[in-house]
Amino acid sequence: MSGGDAGPIVVPHHPGRPLGTGGRRLGLVVLAAGIVALIVVRIGSGLLTDMWWFATVEQRGTWRRILFARTGLAVFSILCSVGAVWVSLWLAERRAVGVEPSVDDVTSQYRELVAGRTGLVRAGASALVGLVAGPLLAARWQDLLLFLHHRSFPGTPKRMGVDAGFFVFRLPFLAAVTEWLIVLSLLTIIVTTASYYLNGSIRPQA
Repeated sequence: MSGGDAGPIVVPHHPGRPLGTGGRRLGLVVLAAGIVALIVVRIGSGLLTDMWWFATVEQRGTWRRILFARTGLAVFSILCSVGAVWVSLWLAERRAVGVEPSVDDVTSQYRELVAGRTGLVRAGASALVGLVAGPLLAARWQDLLLFLHHRSFPGTPKRMGVDAGFFVFRLPFLAAVTEWLIVLSLLTIIVTTASYYLNGSIRPQA
């Protein structure tokens, strides 16, 4: 060929997301969907078995009340847990706006890693706390049923201005709510403190 050796062919480099990012993201989505499917199947099989059993003894109304208590309390506790952490982290991020970058390697690496993905990190942390704290209250659905169907005990001596029915029907659920709020508050404080530190709003001195 005239003109001599043309030399090696150079393929131009186009900056963009690294090769395989889409595959990893798809793998994470499939994994999350599989976990959710397993949870749904496990819960659904238990509810279906209970429904068949209550149907055989002609107590479908009792099964519906149990279903309402279990699902309603689970949804309420998980959503409240997720919402509390999400709002707290959102406020922490707003407070971090305009903060001077810290020279600490951990905080610098964190900001580089989550740059443009703060919403995703906030959602993930909120969901994690919700999955930990939410079931603690959801497991007390029997106490909720007692609370909703409370009865007084006429003729029994009162203690602290209430009769024995309060301690049997209402106090267990109130204690469960208090314990759940304490655990949720502690988890929220821990996650929010970590967010303040990683955002550079908290700078420990030597």
